[in-house]
Amino acid sequence: TVYLVWGSTYLGIKYTVEGGLPPLLAMGTRFLLAGLVLSTALLLVRGRATFAMTRPELVTAAVTGLFLLVGGNGLVAVAEQDVDSGLAALLIAGTPLWVVLLRAVLRDRPSAATVAGLMLGLVGVAVLLLPGVQGARDLEPMLLVCLSSVLWSCRTVLATPPPLPADPFVTTVVQMAAGGTAMVVLGSLGGEWGRLDLGGTEASAWIAFVYLVLVGSVVGYSAYVWLLA
Repeated sequence: TVYLVWGSTYLGIKYTVEGGLPPLLAMGTRFLLAGLVLSTALLLVRGRATFAMTRPELVTAAVTGLFLLVGGNGLVAVAEQDVDSGLAALLIAGTPLWVVLLRAVLRDRPSAATVAGLMLGLVGVAVLLLPGVQGARDLEPMLLVCLSSVLWSCRTVLATPPPLPADPFVTTVVQMAAGGTAMVVLGSLGGEWGRLDLGGTEASAWIAFVYLVLVGSVVGYSAYVWLLA
């Protein structure tokens, strides 16, 4: 699910931003709506008691949501205004490389074979990317995607932070609420409301947006958080 569904979201994001929806507002609304859907399902199936959590658990879930969603998803949406979805996905595929580096920094020394694979992977990504880079203008959005990958890796390496809610789906709801709200605020500060033209937005953008909410977020992202737990 994570490979197929989450991988497909990069194409969905491209259709969304190319079709006329501002990136941060679209991604923020995407996760707020997905969190509403998921929380409603949890209330119906498990009741209000499943949302019981301590303040440290709430804060930790919210902070990790900022890393994963604002850093790991919002930056990709901004970059995909100028970067092809396939290229963005290729750069995100470097996440395991960053994970190894971060674990090494934390003194979890990788084996020689892992280091060799890491170097080969970095060279491979460079070989694929460099022919398409014509200058700083092309490089900047690629670096933004790389930063997104690094932030996602930071959260993955720190997969056991201070206490999280007992139910990983509740963690997902909190992360979606925090990350979604932050992206809407950042989009508003960046003037994205002035770029929003609902009448001029292409149908493909709306279809992709609905897909991102229901399939990419409710299914794909929830599966990722469940796996981390």
